[in-house]
Amino acid sequence: MFNKEIKIFSLFLICLLLLSQPAGALAVTPLAGTQTEASKQTVKTTEVGTPLESLTVRYQPEYDDPSVLVIYTGKVDASIKTPATIKIAIPKGKGIRLSATSSIDPNGQFQYDQAWNSKQLVDLKDMTILTYETTYPDFQFEMYMQPVSGGGKRNFDFSLPSISKIKALSVDIKQPVRAENFKTTPAAAGTAPDGQFKDYFYSYANVVPGRNYAFNVTYNRADSMPSVDKKTGVVDTSGGSSRVALILILMIVLIGLGIGVGVWRAKTAATTPTKGRPIKATAQGKGKGKNKGGAAGASKQPASAKAGGKNFCPSCGAQSPAESKFCSDCGTTL
Repeated sequence: MFNKEIKIFSLFLICLLLLSQPAGALAVTPLAGTQTEASKQTVKTTEVGTPLESLTVRYQPEYDDPSVLVIYTGKVDASIKTPATIKIAIPKGKGIRLSATSSIDPNGQFQYDQAWNSKQLVDLKDMTILTYETTYPDFQFEMYMQPVSGGGKRNFDFSLPSISKIKALSVDIKQPVRAENFKTTPAAAGTAPDGQFKDYFYSYANVVPGRNYAFNVTYNRADSMPSVDKKTGVVDTSGGSSRVALILILMIVLIGLGIGVGVWRAKTAATTPTKGRPIKATAQGKGKGKNKGGAAGASKQPASAKAGGKNFCPSCGAQSPAESKFCSDCGTTL
């Protein structure tokens, strides 16, 4: 029984170890980011986008998802009357997921419904065209792309095509937590710490339609756990190691309980007395007479038999004082 319990706990231990692995940690070959045509410096298109006063594009690898979060924040040119339709180019590639479109009111509040319901995506040869309605000059939209799996080396190519005249274009590439040997190409114009992160900045003025800006990012990372918990917004610097530690403690407690139960059962089985009470055989309980069938054997003492002031038990043959009503040994009525 004890060996069987040990086997059960061993299987349970293996299951807990498998569950404690971070998402994607069991992948044998990590997937690098999907390659794009980032080496191109120009794109051919007849599309004409919305003129923009400013545009900031933030690339955030493995931020709150095992992929790259890209956030576009801009402002239409003063010559554009709002409400207006924004028309802007975004990269084309597999795994791109548009997650939000909005306009931003004068109080800095995001207005999503009309922007999301009016959105349209049109794929061209080298890019995708996004259009949607904005109530105010300021706008923002977000998407995810280039999913990753497991730990290892990362290699992302970011392509930023333009079909619009942009007076001021800014690019911000954010280094994820737990990333090592982080490198951007071309080299950033400047860097700055941002809490547990580090930002790499680029800036361009008077961007013309047909221009494509290309960036390459490489780094090493031991896991694919996001830098930030999407629900709580808390930065995870441990890479899930705190969860693993908690599971290991739970496993140790369960194993200790299992061993304790097994030892207790083994001791209990060894010390439990046999049911029943042995009958004492005494000389007084044996006789040389014959029974009713004529065979020699032990003759039964009558319940009230007395000898020398003693009572003899008819059940076990033990002696009791003459005045006793019950056998002092087995309790039988005398």
